[in-house]
Amino acid sequence: MERKICASITSILALLLILKISAATPVLTGSQNNTYVFGRDSDVFSINITEANLNTSSVMHHIRVYETGSTWFNTTPACFSLSASEWLCNNTVTGFGSLASDGKVFIYFYDAYDSSGNYGSSGNYFVTIDRSLPMIRFVKPLNAGYVGGLVNMTIEAADSYSGVNSSTVKYSLDNSAWVSTNLVGGYYNASWDASSLTNNQSVTIYANASDKLGNTNSTYINVLIDNEAPKVFIVLPTPSQVLSGTASLKAEVTDQYSGGDNSSVTFSVGDASGSFNCAGTQTLNCTASFVSSNAADGSRTIYFFAKDKAGNSAQNSTTVAVDNLPPSITIINPQRNSMQRGTVRVNATVVDAGVGTNTVTYKWESSSKTGSWTDMSCTGSAASYICTADWSTSALSDGNYVIKVNATDSLSHSSESSVSFLLDNSGSATTSVSGSGSGSQTTVAAGATITTSTPQTVSQTVSDALKKIFNVVILPEYLKERPQLIVLIIAIVAITVLVVLFLVELKNTRTIKFS
Repeated sequence: MERKICASITSILALLLILKISAATPVLTGSQNNTYVFGRDSDVFSINITEANLNTSSVMHHIRVYETGSTWFNTTPACFSLSASEWLCNNTVTGFGSLASDGKVFIYFYDAYDSSGNYGSSGNYFVTIDRSLPMIRFVKPLNAGYVGGLVNMTIEAADSYSGVNSSTVKYSLDNSAWVSTNLVGGYYNASWDASSLTNNQSVTIYANASDKLGNTNSTYINVLIDNEAPKVFIVLPTPSQVLSGTASLKAEVTDQYSGGDNSSVTFSVGDASGSFNCAGTQTLNCTASFVSSNAADGSRTIYFFAKDKAGNSAQNSTTVAVDNLPPSITIINPQRNSMQRGTVRVNATVVDAGVGTNTVTYKWESSSKTGSWTDMSCTGSAASYICTADWSTSALSDGNYVIKVNATDSLSHSSESSVSFLLDNSGSATTSVSGSGSGSQTTVAAGATITTSTPQTVSQTVSDALKKIFNVVILPEYLKERPQLIVLIIAIVAITVLVVLFLVELKNTRTIKFS
């Protein structure tokens, strides 16, 4: 019986021990880990505890500077029941403000027991002290500067610890309504319209920013209004001035309020552009060099651009003539490798896109003689001429010649073009053809026209033969100095032509008509 009683007591004690061991411990959770606090005695720390039988007097907050050898500060928080098993415990730390300094890190944790003595802990949390105000400044406009029209502002705000609360970065004009900014590329941007304000009116612009902990800072600048555009006066070039090579450009920029912006004065000519070097304040004297060959020849407009220090812009322009290229020559007559005789009409077109052609001349050359430059008669405009001259060749020997045409514009840019041809004033290229059935013979001079109704005409035969004569005479350069050889070749070719004509005549049964 005693054994049974002892066994029962042992079983009950074991059951009680098992129940005690398996009992739930308090669960402590917080939301302040890796956050920032001001570092004041009024800073509130809190913890949530889940435990139906919480011993509220056992709850303890432990905190110290996160440094080796620092002392723990222990505080009993006040706990409030949220439900049957949920608790919220809050506390401040007396003397915390004297321990904390900007950027210092603290470690803390909570622990607690339930009414049965079961222990629970939150684990370690870390907080950083942030007492510094965020930095805020105007990047543009500058203090005491001028603004006008649509004013674009850029504000910089930064915070070393908790970071800037972007929604708090705002600006105000003369302490009126606060207006939000836009964060773009690390800067806060905004714009406002100053076009309705009076020139030289003063405006105070305020800017505000807070960090994520609530530390707030502000700044301000004073600006003046300038809504008047500068004036741009062109000194050089003068209207219709001819530019060639490297040309000097000069401009004067005036502005009675903010003054001209030295770095903003530029020019453009077609696709070419450049900047001026300027000196002065209210009035700028600006100079630049323009390589005119960067623009095409012809009438060109040069644009001058300028801004004042408030950002108001203006421009002016002038028209000039650019001329860097010589005239372009096309010789129409005589044609290259042609045969000429008598009075030769020399004909050429001359085009100059710049200042226009001033003089057009021509001269002839042979292997042994050279003529002098002679003026040609031109019609049209200086930009596009058709030029002619009648050249009498009756006193010249037959042979190879060159005609050269020279054109010069008003800036002495000149060009030259030439063609080579055959001069034949002797008319010695002749042939004889027999008429059918009559036995008579007709002499045909070079260049005459012979017609027949047969498919293979006598005129075509003569033309082919003459082409061969001319090709032989013109093309081989080594024959120029051998006239005896030329005569022999012409005689051989003439005999060949006579034989061909005789054979053709035998085939024709119709009468050949000469005209």
